Amino acid sequence: MKLKKVPVQALILVLLIGFTAYLIFPGQFQTKNQTSNPDQIQKTAQEVANTCSASSDKYTCYQGQLAEVAKEKDLIFAEKTLDLLQNIDPSTRSCHVLAHRIAEAATKKDPSKWQQLISQVNVSSCGAGYLHGILEAHTSTQPDFKVTPETINDLCKEGASDRKRMCSHYLAHILVLQNDGNADKSVSECAKVTDELKFECLDGVFMEKHQKNIMVDHQLAKPPTFDPSYTSSLEKGCNILEGLAASACWTEMAEIFAKAYGYEQGKIYDNCYQAPTQELGRQCYLKGVVVLTTYPDYDSAEKLVGVCKPYSGKVDYGTCVSYMISSLMNYSINFTDRAIKLCSNIEDRTKEGCFKNLGALLKINTDLASREKLCQDAPDQYKRYCIST
Repeated sequence: MKLKKVPVQALILVLLIGFTAYLIFPGQFQTKNQTSNPDQIQKTAQEVANTCSASSDKYTCYQGQLAEVAKEKDLIFAEKTLDLLQNIDPSTRSCHVLAHRIAEAATKKDPSKWQQLISQVNVSSCGAGYLHGILEAHTSTQPDFKVTPETINDLCKEGASDRKRMCSHYLAHILVLQNDGNADKSVSECAKVTDELKFECLDGVFMEKHQKNIMVDHQLAKPPTFDPSYTSSLEKGCNILEGLAASACWTEMAEIFAKAYGYEQGKIYDNCYQAPTQELGRQCYLKGVVVLTTYPDYDSAEKLVGVCKPYSGKVDYGTCVSYMISSLMNYSINFTDRAIKLCSNIEDRTKEGCFKNLGALLKINTDLASREKLCQDAPDQYKRYCIST
C-alpha cells in the first residue's frame, strides 16, 4: 500500500514548530474559532448527549456525532464540545478514539490544513488522540507518503520525550498498514530506527498487530474476536520473541487481556504474569494499569484502589499509583475527580505523594482558579498539594 510523498524536512519543520510552539506558547494559537460562544458549545454538547442517550452503543454514537460537529464547525469547536460532554457523560473522558475521530473528520474536511491543525490542538490530550487523528487523515489522503526507518528517525528525533514517543508509536501503526499487515516485516524495520525510538516503534507495531485498529479502519482486516483463544495465539507469538520485541509484544498483551476478560483487574494481572519473566509480566500489567484507570467503569474507590493492590507493600506500589495519576491527567483534566478519589483512598503512606503528583500535572495545563475548582473535593489536609500552591 502506498501512502503521498512529502519532503521529510518539511514534515520535520512543521511538526517541530507545531508541537514545540504550542506547548511553550499555547496562547499564541488562539483563533476566532477557539473563542466561539461558550453557550453555543454547551448547547452542542447537550445536543450530542441527548442524541446518543438512547443509543444501544453510545460510544459509537458519540464518535459519529462529534465527527459531524468537526465537519460542520471545526476541530477546536468539536474539541471544546467534547470537553463539556465529559462533564455531562463521564464515560466520554476515555476519549482517545473520540479525539481521533474528531481530528480525522476535521482534517479530511480540508486536507491542506493538516499542518495548521497540528499547531492548534493539545498534542497530549486524550492520549494523543487528536495528533493520531490528524496524521491518520493526512496519510490516508496522501497515498504516496511512505513510512521508512529513515522517515521515523527524521520525523521523531526532536522535541520532548513524549512527543518523540507519540510520533514513533503512531508512525509504526502506519508502517503495519503500509506493509499490508505484515508485522514481522514491520518489526524488522523498527530494528533499524534509533535506539531511543525503537521501543515505541515496536510497541506501535504490536498494538496494531494485536488490535488491527487502522487495518480495520481501512477495511484491510476484520475486527479480531477478543476471546481466550485469540489471547493464547498472541501469547505464543510473544513467547518466541526476545529483547525489546518481546517487551513490546507483552506490553500490548495487557489491553488484549482486558478486552477478552471484561476489564477484570485480577484476570489482567494473572494473565500478564504468565509471561516468561517477571519483568515482562510487570511491563504488561503496568500497561494494564493505564487501560483500567481510564476505563469508564473504573470510577469507584474500590475499583481504583484495587488496581495497584497486587503491589501493596512492594516498591512497585508507588510506581503503579504514579502510572494511574499520569494516565488520568494525560487523558483529561476532567478525570481530576477520579484522581482525587484514588489518592484519598490508597495507603496512607502514599497519599501525600499522590496528591503532590496530581497537583504537579494539573499545574502544567491549568491556572490557579481552575485548580481550586478541580480540587475542591480533595481532603483538607491534602488540598494545597492538589492545587499546587
